[in-house]
Amino acid sequence: MDLNKVRILKTLPIICLAFLCSCHSVNKAKEDKLSDKVSVHGKDFFLLDGSWLSMDYMNHIRDTKSPLLAYDMPKPVMVELFINTSALLSDTLDCGADYDLHEGGNFQIYFPENADGTFTIAHNGNSDLNDGKLKITIKKGDTILHLYNTNQEGKITKHYAYKRIFNPDTSDKQFSPLNYFVKGNLIAGSYKYNNEIVAFYANGKVDFPAIHHHYYDVLTDMCCPRVGADIIMFGDKPLIGTNFNYSQNLGYKVTKDSLLIYTLAQDTTVPTYTGLDSLKYKLVKNK
Repeated sequence: MDLNKVRILKTLPIICLAFLCSCHSVNKAKEDKLSDKVSVHGKDFFLLDGSWLSMDYMNHIRDTKSPLLAYDMPKPVMVELFINTSALLSDTLDCGADYDLHEGGNFQIYFPENADGTFTIAHNGNSDLNDGKLKITIKKGDTILHLYNTNQEGKITKHYAYKRIFNPDTSDKQFSPLNYFVKGNLIAGSYKYNNEIVAFYANGKVDFPAIHHHYYDVLTDMCCPRVGADIIMFGDKPLIGTNFNYSQNLGYKVTKDSLLIYTLAQDTTVPTYTGLDSLKYKLVKNK
């Protein structure tokens, strides 16, 4: 079976106008006890808009430098959220979500907001977060979206925090905030290879003479079938919605001063990539 026709993703990023925000830890968000009330009515309504990424998962990516290792670490079921307030119908806003980085799903925000500045939320049952609350806080210039549950005493029992990765005008499922974040934090940069300059960009463009392709992406959906390596995919044009459908699939490792690119070991009976094979390119970061 041709590996290039195996995996289907609901979303992959294409070139877009986006900005990447710095984040504080989720523990920091818990410490402020969600006390910074922000009304999202009227002129502040736009604060809900955008493509959001789990702060827990952002920290896992930074710490491990590997989407494969981060995938097995504790994370919310809904890693990515997609909110577009122009879709509000009556008192219900239907929003997109990413379940386990593999399945597309949705959740609902109900209006108007509650007296304490929160919103009631519901989902279709695939999330580990029970129907609960949503709140926006702003602390030291950082806008954070919180999804959480409380018990009968009002104590928070489960809490996930998210940072906006894309502006509202790019809030659509075709743009993956996770893929953009991985490329921007692990891959994007200037390198040297055989006395040539190699440049990777967070928007998916690449200038790499030895590869002969102009676009790249990274794998973030590690299941179904499970893969055994971090995978970087090269192609002649950006693709939406398809994994392993690029011209060339390779493995990679990120170190402090280099990007190591490998050939991949394959299991053609599944089929999937089982791990890294041999080193093909060692790209040294320009300082």
